[in-house]
Amino acid sequence: MMETRNEEHASEHAAAVGAIATAAARGELDMDRLGEILSGRYGEVNCYPGKPTNACHNVAYFIALEGLAGSRLRSDARCDEWEREFRHHHRFHGGDWYGIAHILDRFVRHMQGGCAGMTRQAVIITDAWDPIAYGYWRANIAQIRKTAAVEIHLVGDGGLKQRIL
Repeated sequence: MMETRNEEHASEHAAAVGAIATAAARGELDMDRLGEILSGRYGEVNCYPGKPTNACHNVAYFIALEGLAGSRLRSDARCDEWEREFRHHHRFHGGDWYGIAHILDRFVRHMQGGCAGMTRQAVIITDAWDPIAYGYWRANIAQIRKTAAVEIHLVGDGGLKQRIL
């Protein structure tokens, strides 16, 4: 049943992922541009990195851009509590606070923690896949997919994108 719901939202999220990938490739993706892209399509969403909120929304985006395309977003995000939180909660040795390992950790904590049952659509966007981090969270992701639509997109230079889950 959830696979059908995943496909219902696929084209809707593909447009947002494309806009994010294109803005990143052009060096235009910062917190403000990210907010414009997402709020213009969905209204209020949870977004990591993003401005912290106590509210849970139907849609959540988790973005890990480690390459040059994500440099403006990382620079903006350094101003919020992401870097401080990383020092206290990061479960992996090595890696960066903005990398896919950290974003998968945030995804699981969001979907199975404070917003469990409230966020029904989750989209993860990355430009650097980490099979070890994914393997660590694989069982959690499978459990989350039983109750929520989950997509993972790999993006690259020039706004290229590929849905991998």
